[in-house]
Amino acid sequence: MKKTLYKKTVRSLGCIFFGLFFLSAGLPLLSANVINDQQWREDLRFLAEKVDQEHRNPFDHVSSEAFWNEVEKLDRQIPQLEDHEIIVGMARLAALIHDGHTRLTLPLDPEAGTSQSHTQTKAAGPSLRFHFLPLRLYLYSDGLHVQSAAPEFKEILGARVIKVGNKKAEEALEAVRPVVHYDSDMWFKLIAPSMLTIPEVLHAQNLCDSKEQASFVFQTKTGQEKEYTLKALDSKTKIQWISANQESQNPLPLYLTNQEENFWFEYLADKKLMYVQLNSIRDKSEETIAQFSQRLFESLDSRNVEKLVLDLRLNGGGNNYLNRPLVLSLIRSDKVNRYGRLFTVIGRRTFSAAMNLVTDIEKWTQVIFVGEPTGNAPSHYGDSRKFVLPHSRLTARISSVYWRDWSVDEKRPWVAPDIKVELSSEEYAANQDPVLDRIISYMAPETLSGQLKEKIEMSGIEAAVLHYYKFRYSPLTSRINAEKDLLKVGDYLVEQEELKEAGYVYQVCVRDYPDSFKGYLSLGKIYLKQNQKEQAVRTLEKALMINPESREAEQLLKRARSLK
Repeated sequence: MKKTLYKKTVRSLGCIFFGLFFLSAGLPLLSANVINDQQWREDLRFLAEKVDQEHRNPFDHVSSEAFWNEVEKLDRQIPQLEDHEIIVGMARLAALIHDGHTRLTLPLDPEAGTSQSHTQTKAAGPSLRFHFLPLRLYLYSDGLHVQSAAPEFKEILGARVIKVGNKKAEEALEAVRPVVHYDSDMWFKLIAPSMLTIPEVLHAQNLCDSKEQASFVFQTKTGQEKEYTLKALDSKTKIQWISANQESQNPLPLYLTNQEENFWFEYLADKKLMYVQLNSIRDKSEETIAQFSQRLFESLDSRNVEKLVLDLRLNGGGNNYLNRPLVLSLIRSDKVNRYGRLFTVIGRRTFSAAMNLVTDIEKWTQVIFVGEPTGNAPSHYGDSRKFVLPHSRLTARISSVYWRDWSVDEKRPWVAPDIKVELSSEEYAANQDPVLDRIISYMAPETLSGQLKEKIEMSGIEAAVLHYYKFRYSPLTSRINAEKDLLKVGDYLVEQEELKEAGYVYQVCVRDYPDSFKGYLSLGKIYLKQNQKEQAVRTLEKALMINPESREAEQLLKRARSLK
């Protein structure tokens, strides 16, 4: 559809008289729209043109043609749609950009807890305001469960969601996928459950027949399946939420104790562990992040600290320019910037400026990541600008900057944890933190070869090679000869029949240690097994130049030259 295709639409007199008839009869008009079709079309045009013109690169993931075809389709449907269906339709349109920072903010009160993003938007007016259901959901490792609820629904706390409206829970999550703005599937896992608690979204996505209520089937802790019909509540309704972990006899885990604090730390003397939680990349009124970083490392240097844990699992971002003092402090700390001493907890809420912090730490330190993959892609669009639609006064946020990851892999969907630890519904209910437990029990291999093998097992060959280069180019370890460690790792991969990865390690070995006879010999054997004649001959000739007395190299070279 051309951007100038919009035409004025006038409702027929028949529709007006039909509505007046019902009013005069004292019957309610069902789903009367707050603003008229022409105004909605102008809002739609405004949104579409702002996305096209203001986004840093709007058609990176969707073609311009496909985007404008969806605009035209929604424009044609407007006369048949209710207000909430038009709003959800425009949210789907913004979500086509496949960018976690670009969205149409649904008209909910921010205090309703149906979070759609990492930044709050002013509450919508009452005429268009969406509603919510009296429960909050979370997608745990063991499925979709009720994390909190209104007091009158205490019996479903912790229950597994079996069905939402007319679909199974897994199908319902997929049904709302088109409405969710995300670039990492982990952000979808965070946002999609909240979409299932918004009745207007459920109705617009054909999960239920009414926007006034929705049916759910839950499996309770006793294994029984029960169906509930939940009434829609105005999003300004105040609820004293009760949580699935409220009856636990265990104290709250550290990561849940100070969620409203931007940053704080605590020394666990019995564990020789410094726990640091950064929930927002924003200064406090009484202390900046730079001042906090100085205070943190002064405390760390004065104590017997063997492990530093930086917890970013709840961090939705802020101002990435404030990351610098913390990154610099980590880099120059010989005490904790070592393999097995520095841990960063990441997860689906790690987003935006926190994502930038993760990639900086990944590049410059000896960090081990623990938890879930991040909620943002390392290379992502951000710094969203706010635009208010002229008639509905809905808010759109549109990314204006592209933040490029340091890695050569520009398309990687997230930063993955080295040690993957997921949270189950039972662990949440029992106030357990399997992530911190895993860090406390972790013991790093003492040798470089052991560390490289561990990295391969945890995160793959690229992560292992990155760790090797951090070791090689660190001032503390740059003088250590790592040739034998590389050969051990290459031999280990050959034993595992991972010839491609073994060849990669041997290539690194001969590049960094050009006089490594065993490196060239081992690489030549790989080429022989792969029937790569030219590479095998060249590599084995180099091995013989280094050690002319080697009968093994001589025989292997003869075999290589006979390859066809």
